Amino acid sequence: MYIIMIISLILHIATIYAVVLLFQRRSFERTPTIEQDVETIHDSIASFIDQVEQDNEALYQKLVKHIQDLEAKRLKDADAQQQMFQDHVQQLQEQKEVLEQRLEKINELWQEAQASQDTINQTEATKLEKKSSKEASEEKSPQSEDVHANLHENHEKVLSLHGAGYSVDEIAKKLKIGKGETQLLITLIERKENDKVKDK
Repeated sequence: MYIIMIISLILHIATIYAVVLLFQRRSFERTPTIEQDVETIHDSIASFIDQVEQDNEALYQKLVKHIQDLEAKRLKDADAQQQMFQDHVQQLQEQKEVLEQRLEKINELWQEAQASQDTINQTEATKLEKKSSKEASEEKSPQSEDVHANLHENHEKVLSLHGAGYSVDEIAKKLKIGKGETQLLITLIERKENDKVKDK
């Protein structure tokens, strides 16, 4: 655009210069009257003004077209950017929906896993409870109670006989129990007595 304006200005200057040269040449060739000179100058200036007006009009039309092209391009670019932005927003919305669906599925799987774990824990607890009840019932069976009673009774008899001065063999024969058991009971009795002495 600036180049066109500069070219137009140069053409106008050249036209003025040509008019001046033409005027000087005519003035040398003949000696016109003042009225003729004024009329010639007037015609030349009018022609020059017409040419300048035409050039300015053409330049104005080019500038208007250039501005319109720029505006159309700007609007086209803005529309393209807006469409691109809308497409991007739509893609983000679709990705958000997909992520929400995946998260919902993960939550469902987590709840199912928790329910399964709770069921397993309850089953294990029930098994342990039954096992504990069974062991407790076995421990409280009549045979174990009889053995415990016999041990307590033998313990008291060994304690009494040992205190009376009987030997291990004599105590074992008298109570009809093994020497090892008798020796063990005596060892336990002596240990308890030593602990009592230490506590005092």
